[in-house]
Amino acid sequence: MASKSDSELVLSLSKEDERAFNELFLRYHLKVYRFAVNILDSKSDAEDIVQEVFIAVWQNRHHIKPEGFSAYLFGIARNQVHSLLREQVHFNHYLLFLEQESEASSNATQEKINFDEVEGFFSGQIDRLPERRKKIFCMSRFEQLSYKEIARRLKISENTVDTQIRHVLNALRKEYLKKFF
Repeated sequence: MASKSDSELVLSLSKEDERAFNELFLRYHLKVYRFAVNILDSKSDAEDIVQEVFIAVWQNRHHIKPEGFSAYLFGIARNQVHSLLREQVHFNHYLLFLEQESEASSNATQEKINFDEVEGFFSGQIDRLPERRKKIFCMSRFEQLSYKEIARRLKISENTVDTQIRHVLNALRKEYLKKFF
């Protein structure tokens, strides 16, 4: 059978001749392997490509045209190589995404820890304020009342409200800088 042409072997293959398939495999498997390994630079991936190519040949044996078998074979190989490269690119993008998500999660956790620490610090500082100053500050910052509304409710001047808020903010800034810088 070794003396038969590719066209004759393809015709025999279309009639489910396994010997014709084996002969075509023997003729082309190393060429397909070299083609794939040169592009992929991976022996195991190239071996997988050879298997996929010849599985496709067997599965499509009834539809292969006798002329141009070599071009058909390398067309399948090229498509398999491109498909594998696309998968690898997608996989690498996925790994990069996972790495970035992990970093973001780690950063978010650290930010939460930092936020909780700063929030605890400010809560402690506000709790230590004199009662009236604390009340004015809380009405301004937590109840979001204007200086005018605070002054009216507490029956004090807007200037007093402004002065008390400035004292609190200066004290907080001073203590914050001592603790964190």
